[in-house]
Order: sequence, then structure tokens, then C-alpha cells
Amino acid sequence: MTVLSGLALAAASATVPIPPPDPLGYPVPVEILRGLSYLTLTLHFLAMSFTLGGVLLLLLVKLVRKPGQESVSRYLATSLPLGFSYLVTLGVPPLLFVQVTYGQLFYSSSVIMASYWLHVIPLLVVAYGLLYLNKLTGSHRVTVQRVSLAVALASMLSIGFIYVNNLTLAQSPAQWADLYAANTMGRGLNLAEPTLWPRFTLFLSPSLAVAGLGLLVAAAVVRRRGRSEEAAPFVRLGTRSLLGGFVLHTAGLVWTVASLPPEIRALATAGGLPTLLLAAAVGLELVAVALALATAARGGLAGPVVSAVLVALSLACVVVVRDLLRIQVLAPFWSADSIPVHPQWGMFGIFAASLVAGLVLLVVFTVKVVRNLSRG
Repeated sequence: MTVLSGLALAAASATVPIPPPDPLGYPVPVEILRGLSYLTLTLHFLAMSFTLGGVLLLLLVKLVRKPGQESVSRYLATSLPLGFSYLVTLGVPPLLFVQVTYGQLFYSSSVIMASYWLHVIPLLVVAYGLLYLNKLTGSHRVTVQRVSLAVALASMLSIGFIYVNNLTLAQSPAQWADLYAANTMGRGLNLAEPTLWPRFTLFLSPSLAVAGLGLLVAAAVVRRRGRSEEAAPFVRLGTRSLLGGFVLHTAGLVWTVASLPPEIRALATAGGLPTLLLAAAVGLELVAVALALATAARGGLAGPVVSAVLVALSLACVVVVRDLLRIQVLAPFWSADSIPVHPQWGMFGIFAASLVAGLVLLVVFTVKVVRNLSRG
């Protein structure tokens, strides 16, 4: 950062109450922190999308109660508690990376809306417990299952709404003083933010597509076990969910970009890296949908698995664009270049080795889990 830009940043920062950075600085260059954040956040979004979309699909199955959906219902009821555990476990690393990279901003916004932020853990416990209650409740107690799924879905949506509020507030330091002055008890929500509802929609929109792909993968595994008739309802519900999810996700992207401030929207659509990544996100998901639909009737496993990988890459593109735009929104007030780097390469090496081992185990156990679930 040049001296001139540093002085301009200091002058702008003086007008907003941004606390000083952690004197320990960054443990590794910020580019590494961002790259790891992109990776772990993409994995978290995949788990979150499958679980949230699965809860919605299972609730619809329980409400409509079409004949022949029993196998789909059992599969979703059994897999959702496990998906929720993935969601929580994979949500911890990106949250830690946000706290390290944007700590001055994230902790400030968390204090301003602390009363709501502290509800995240209770809501997680409620949703997790209700998914297990649904799994363990007999199929004859349909009302209990419907209520438990509806409350679990509402809890998950509430968590998403709290997160979007916090993350948008973290990049709006000019609003902090007014929000805190209006309510010193930690009840300051960022409801005036124009991008709040578009980003909330974008946060949720991939859920149906990812859950639909999960059903198509399960259908392929069921077919490989010689139970083609049982796979049919998986394919029907999976393809409809996949198509609906693609439309919703594309609409969410368009709405979010349209709601951005003019100068940030221009950056997203000017033909640079953000534009290329947005186009890649839509293109990758479109190819994934086409491939999944083309191979759904054949029963092969390669089609839905490759489609799932493409959707993961599409989500990764959105994750990167999201952070690139956040950097530009914060540029008048804050820059990572102002924070010193004090490398701790030994600790980082231990972390990197643990991360690689954890990802390998994640893939191995996920394959085993899908196979075991398909047997039921």
C-alpha cells in the first residue's frame, strides 16, 4: 500500500469507529487465509445446502404423501442428521478464518447485534435435535414429523438470517455508531441494508439444487444394487429439485448483483475477474444440470458425481466473488494491507497437514455413508 493511499485510508477510518487490529497480526500472509477461507466456506455451503434443501424436500414429501415415496423419505430422514453434523463441523473453519482476516469488523458487528448472535447455538441445538426426533419417530406419527421438520427448517432459516445480518453489518462500519446508539443492548439488525434480502436469498438458493443432486447420487447407488424400481422416485424428485434450484440460484445471483451499490455493481459487471467468475458460476451449474438430467435415466454414478463436483466449483466461484466485492466495499475504511504479518509457519504446517488428512477422511467416509444409506 502506498503512503498516499495509507493516509487516505487513515483519514477515512477516523470517521468510523473501527477498533485497532490485533497486535499479533496475521499468522500467515492474508492471501493464504483467504484461499483457505474460500475452500472451507465452499464445503460448508455444500453441506448446508444439502441439509437445508433436504429438510424442505422431506417436509414436502410428508405433506403431500404420494405413494411410492417411502424410500425417499427414509433416505432423507436418515441422512439429514448426518448432513447437519457436516454443516456444523465444516462451518467452524470458515468462521475462524473470517474472525482472523476481518476480526476488527466482524467482532464489532457481532457486539452490535449480540442478542441475536448469541441465539445461533441454541437454534443449532434445536434444529439438530428435531432432525433426530424426526428420524427416530415412527412413520405412523406423521404430525410429529411434520412439526419437527417445520420447526427445524424455521430454526435453520433464522440462523441464516442472523449470519447475513452480521456479515453485511461487518462491511458497513459507517452504520455502527447509529445502530449502537439506537440500541445498546445488542439488538441492532442491519435491516436497512439494500443487499440484505438478496444476499439471504442467494445464501439459500442453491439448497434445492444440491439436495436434488444428493437424491440423484443415491438413485445411482440404489440402481447399482439392482433395485431400479426403488430408484425411480429418487430420480423424479431429484431432477425437479435440481431444475428448481438452478432457476432460484441464478435469480438470486442476478438479484444480488442488481442490489449492489452502483460502483460495486460496475465492478461485478465490467468484464474483470468478478464478471468472469460470475459467468463461470452460472455456466458450471448449467452444465451440471444438463449432465445430471442427461444421465439420470441411464443409472450411472459418474454423471451425478461429476455434476456435484461442477456445482461445488460453481459455489466456489460465488464465494470468491463475494469476498472480492467485500474487499472493494471496505476499501474506503479498512484494508488488510494495514495489518502486519508475523508468520508462524510451524503451526501453519501442522494445520495444513491436518486439513489435508481431514479432507481425505471426509471423502472416504462420505462414500461409505452414501453406500450404507442406500441399503436402507
